[in-house]
Amino acid sequence: MDGKNSSGFSLIELMIVVGIISMVSAILMLTINPLQIMFRARDSDRVTDIGTINNAIQNYMTIKKQTICEGVGQCNVDFELNGSDPVSQVLVNSQVLKTIPEPPKDALSEKCDYHIFLLNNDDDYLLRWCFESWTKADVDRLVGDEAHFCTWDQTDNIAICFANKKYSIPAIKYN
Repeated sequence: MDGKNSSGFSLIELMIVVGIISMVSAILMLTINPLQIMFRARDSDRVTDIGTINNAIQNYMTIKKQTICEGVGQCNVDFELNGSDPVSQVLVNSQVLKTIPEPPKDALSEKCDYHIFLLNNDDDYLLRWCFESWTKADVDRLVGDEAHFCTWDQTDNIAICFANKKYSIPAIKYN
């Protein structure tokens, strides 16, 4: 530049650096997909919570020698497991569970809350929850697998799954 010692960077150089940083950031955001990571973390919490609740119900039935339906005194009904419902009260009062786990907040659908359906048959109950990170292909891979019961909800784009003494909680598998 006309013989002067210049220190610092020109405006063009700074704009080039900012452009490169922006492109790298955009590529990382597309590659990492933070929303999918959050969904996977919440699904992992759900698997732990449902396993805890399912084990508590099994322990209750073993200790009390009665079904959860008999313990609550109602059959063919469903409840959101929120701590104040009859099933939560039976599990906590019988000391097989200290507290009812809360589902992760801000789920994609209210269908992601923990629900229990009390049935009047050998299965006795079904626990329901969702997988936000799953796709229809994840649900389809379980077709024909009699140990798991999940279905795809096209409205909310989530997998709805059920567990009890017959249906186990499917393993979460990510690529």
